[in-house]
Amino acid sequence: MLLLFLKMIGAVSLLIWGTHTVKSAMLSTFGDKLRKWMAKHLKNRFYGYFSGCLTAMMLQSSTATALLVSGLQSEGVVSTAIALASVLGADLGSAVMVRVLSLDLSAISPVLMAVGVGLKLSRPGTKKGDFGMILLGLGFIMTALSLILSTTAPIKSSHEVVEFFAWIADNPLYSLGGGLLLALVCFSSLAVVVIVAGLVASGVLSIDAGLWFAVGADFGSAFLALMTTAAATPVARRGPTGNFFFRLSGVIFFSIVLATSDWGPRFFGQFDAGVIWFHIMFNLTIGLAGLFFIDPMSRFLHKLLPATESSSEVRLFKTDHLLDPDHSLKLSRKELVKSIHMLHGFWASIPALLTTTPTNEEIDKLRRVTSLVERRSRSISQFLAVIMNKGLNYEQLLEWQRQKNNNAGLRFTINSTNSILDAIETKRDQPDLQFSYEGAQELLTQQQRILKNLELAVKLFETADPEERRQLRLELRAEKKTMEREEFEFIEHHMHRISDEQKKSIKTHALHMELLTLFLRFNSLVCVLDER
Repeated sequence: MLLLFLKMIGAVSLLIWGTHTVKSAMLSTFGDKLRKWMAKHLKNRFYGYFSGCLTAMMLQSSTATALLVSGLQSEGVVSTAIALASVLGADLGSAVMVRVLSLDLSAISPVLMAVGVGLKLSRPGTKKGDFGMILLGLGFIMTALSLILSTTAPIKSSHEVVEFFAWIADNPLYSLGGGLLLALVCFSSLAVVVIVAGLVASGVLSIDAGLWFAVGADFGSAFLALMTTAAATPVARRGPTGNFFFRLSGVIFFSIVLATSDWGPRFFGQFDAGVIWFHIMFNLTIGLAGLFFIDPMSRFLHKLLPATESSSEVRLFKTDHLLDPDHSLKLSRKELVKSIHMLHGFWASIPALLTTTPTNEEIDKLRRVTSLVERRSRSISQFLAVIMNKGLNYEQLLEWQRQKNNNAGLRFTINSTNSILDAIETKRDQPDLQFSYEGAQELLTQQQRILKNLELAVKLFETADPEERRQLRLELRAEKKTMEREEFEFIEHHMHRISDEQKKSIKTHALHMELLTLFLRFNSLVCVLDER
């Protein structure tokens, strides 16, 4: 009997690993396209419902679909009502896949695994290799299901096991709790329903206990989506939270039905896969009922989870941001662009500090900006390290390396901005230290050139057109050479003013020269960002 339980544990582990492999490979291969497809088709609650259903069938996970939808909602792509409809549809799609996979498809599993291994080994780090992992995962699932079915039948010969399951069947709460606990342990309602269906088919577990297990597993699946989005923004949590309340209502309703009548066991006991059909009906009923109550639920969720002001800090470490590498790299690139925008704001504030005596408040405000950009750079660096462990293909690896280099470049610019603030502080400490009109104009000319180059760098990061990117790089290189030439001219002009014994130029000589050098250093770092 111990051997049978070990086989069961192995089969369940293989099933969980197979579903995980399919989900991960699907997201790696089609994740970005799938996200765009969902964003395009989530137009109303009915489109959202069917889109969520199809997505969950492809990913074989309602939890992963809920994470995709919550990400779209946090980006403002879909409304709360449509997001909630998508999550309801995802539950049905996951349930339908249980029935599809429960068919006897074990004959084709060797073919799927053989083709999958061939593609993965012959095309590593490519989309074809990732597609091979999808086929391999499907082969794992079919093999695991076959093992589960073949393992559950001999269990009936154990008197102790039969008594244990009979004891569970005598108390519906134990069955309900068992289904919930198994869903959390297996991280999937699919695995639980398949196992329970096998136990019922072999006669180890009664049909009524099997239905209670299915109800618990469905509730556990909603609880999983709630937990995996716990760290997301309030807006992103609305869909999974609303789905949790709908499923809680469904659990209460079906618990009352199962506890007060024998309709469920009598009706579903007629089918070979009665537990699976009940699982489908449970999700279909909640989904269709939920579609009619989405508007009031949406209003309730808006009050329960109000939108918060966006933070300037990096908020990348969320589950839905790490589902597929393409999306993760796009998000980190967006954060790099935000950091450049912040540096643009820093440089826009420089003229006032050059032409007047800066106050403590003005300098402290800019210190906070540089400190924020530095923290953001560290967070982006940590996020890129996590992405690297996700298994990148060749194209993704190139983009990862570019972002790593760009982020490092931004960190070097912070050193220059801090040095500039240190230099400007001398003007605060010496109020009579003022640049001559000509000297101030030279520094302001360089400052305006840096602003322009920061804007060009943002365009370079945001455009995907290769020709436009090439032109922007050429323009930045030209700007770099122009500023280097102007610096030499400005230094020459400054030295002429010194020789003419202009008092302001003599007093600000050291500061003027230092700022020109620091401006040039900062500009040089900006102009080589995103170089291939």
